[in-house]
Amino acid sequence: MSGLTFCDSRGVGVLVMLLRQSREQHSTLVLSAIPPHLGRILTITGLRTAFQIEASVEEAIPAVQAAPGPAAAPQPPSEADPV
Repeated sequence: MSGLTFCDSRGVGVLVMLLRQSREQHSTLVLSAIPPHLGRILTITGLRTAFQIEASVEEAIPAVQAAPGPAAAPQPPSEADPV
């Protein structure tokens, strides 16, 4: 996110939507290299603690890899399974 030069309420809304979707899918969303202005926006809105934030992409990769993956989707019963 280091190249981000502007973020308004629509941008914050997209981040919140992505966070919600990642939680619904039991996956991990990590923000990395956020610019100071985005950090201030997240702090002012109270969202900074909702996101996992790492200083760089290099630090975010192990954080994502260490996170538990999505839960396995239940499989439909096969013909061999008793009903």
